[in-house]
Amino acid sequence: QKIGKLLALFLSVGILFSCNDDDNVSPFDFIGDVYVTKRMINDEAQFANSYYAYGNQAMTFAQATTPGGTEIALSSDSDGYTYGKAANNPDFTLVAPEEGNYTFDVIHQDIQHQAIDLLVFDDIDFTTISSAEMEIGRLVVEWDKNPDAQVYMLRLINEEGEIVFGSPTLPSAAVLFEIEETGASGTWDVGYPNLGDIYTLELHAFVFDDEATDSDYSFNIQEISISEETVLWNY
Repeated sequence: QKIGKLLALFLSVGILFSCNDDDNVSPFDFIGDVYVTKRMINDEAQFANSYYAYGNQAMTFAQATTPGGTEIALSSDSDGYTYGKAANNPDFTLVAPEEGNYTFDVIHQDIQHQAIDLLVFDDIDFTTISSAEMEIGRLVVEWDKNPDAQVYMLRLINEEGEIVFGSPTLPSAAVLFEIEETGASGTWDVGYPNLGDIYTLELHAFVFDDEATDSDYSFNIQEISISEETVLWNY
């Protein structure tokens, strides 16, 4: 069963590229990945692309170019192994994403390298959240199985727009998950919840590129659809 990354939340270049000592350094290599995120905004399905370049050694520059020739600058993480541009609210549009070959250009040690990623848009369905009920110390979330999804993941977003909780990735057969306030079921990034806190619950459904393998699927996302519901942490 393929399990995926969630945007930049739990990406690790070490998953893809094995470590080497100084006497056995692998040649530079990188992967470019473009994928579509779909979410409801103003009661309408809207779409936006995210772009990432992942290297096995530090890079000093990266950009993506759309099939139509638009150049997108990618920003570096702290060590230069990952460059990216995540989809933000202003990027979302009613227009379906542009399919075709996206070109990724990076620079490593003053040498330019290039990779191509084919974007295929299948318009993955939203996943129906059937219930999100509070019990003592936990939020129990149930959903209808999405035949398109290969994995799921849940997040809680606070009223300031911060990601406060992220679940592990869940298999395609999953239809229930319990978010425990102790942190046993996932990662609370901004402290544990307080009674009366209001969150946006996000259920992410992932589809991966057809060519993704067991060793690189987390760097080959095709689409994510995000279903949302408002929840009050109270019991």
